[in-house]
Amino acid sequence: MKKVKAKKGRKGAPSLPRPEVPPVEEQQELLRVNQTGLVLGVSEMTAYRLIKRGLIPWIKLGRHIRVPRRELLRLIAANALSDKV
Repeated sequence: MKKVKAKKGRKGAPSLPRPEVPPVEEQQELLRVNQTGLVLGVSEMTAYRLIKRGLIPWIKLGRHIRVPRRELLRLIAANALSDKV
């Protein structure tokens, strides 16, 4: 039987496999702007522009902008095209 060597990470330590990351929608209640862009399929800059225009609901925590996940998903559902079109 052949021995399998562990891949070496930084400073010679073996690297561990990365855990599966659940979709952004299932991770947290408040999304960062870059995560909002990922959910919408747009760039981070476009997400900022949509927030600035008032098209995406947001809150400010200190100097950080966060988008409520549920509100974003509601917005997507409300603007989705129906099958009857």
